[in-house]
Amino acid sequence: MINYKISKKKAKDLQEWALVQSGAKELLGSLKEVSKKVNIKSGLYVDYEIDNDELDGGIDWPDIGIATIYAVLDDGEKIHMGEIRAYNWETFWLSTQKFDEVDNAKNWFELIKGDYEKLVKLEEDKKEETSFKVTKEESEAIYKIVKEYEQNAPESDEDYYDNNYGEYESPIKNKIIKSILKKIKTTLPKEQTDKINKEFLREKYHSFNNEIDEKVYSTIEKAFNQLKTIEIRYFNMESAEFSKREIDVYYKSRKYVIGYCHLRKDIRKFRTSRIASAKLASDSYKIPESFDKNKY
Repeated sequence: MINYKISKKKAKDLQEWALVQSGAKELLGSLKEVSKKVNIKSGLYVDYEIDNDELDGGIDWPDIGIATIYAVLDDGEKIHMGEIRAYNWETFWLSTQKFDEVDNAKNWFELIKGDYEKLVKLEEDKKEETSFKVTKEESEAIYKIVKEYEQNAPESDEDYYDNNYGEYESPIKNKIIKSILKKIKTTLPKEQTDKINKEFLREKYHSFNNEIDEKVYSTIEKAFNQLKTIEIRYFNMESAEFSKREIDVYYKSRKYVIGYCHLRKDIRKFRTSRIASAKLASDSYKIPESFDKNKY
């Protein structure tokens, strides 16, 4: 079996090709490069470092990240704002925090600058926020939640309670958590809490996370092997909402699923990490002989 891999030198050539072809080279030239120094000033920075782990594509040519834009905040926190990826001198794509693909470099750069301005405004607003009253027990609970999340980054409360309490740790009472959330929620309009919830969902299902539910993927594999239609809940990055789909799986990998979508009545490509749930249906199907995964 062929193993598709490129050298660091060829990756650099691919980087230069993509920067020129995309029209992003001149735009990125207006940014400073990310420094190795511990303390750097706040602002937008570009990083041209190529990840050696991405040079080996396995059964296909690798798609490589050739430029990444970061926002650095006043406290030194570095936040991923967008990147450019390239594939085998054939195509490239530009992505931001909210969009997997942007049509051109100018729009891509403007979206990132707009996201950065919102980020700066949000940080300024946080500094101006008034404090709300909490009990001593609640203050201690907030501190615990933040520190535990910072260290362990649990995906959900269920995972946290199942995996992260040692025998010498005492869990935070559910009553206290609900009390904290209730008090915070009263300080915010519903539109803002809805927006925050959607931002968290977009972060969870962002392509850079690419975290796959193993149970879901196992069901996808079973559907493909048995040629059975599958019912899924799929997350839409733009609306930050889930939609129900029935699909016939023609191709599957840990990155993408390609198949016939009964809702759209056409062949569609789905990012595997955004499939929130999956279950087998009773209908069977056949994969058309004319199907070519490289067309999607």
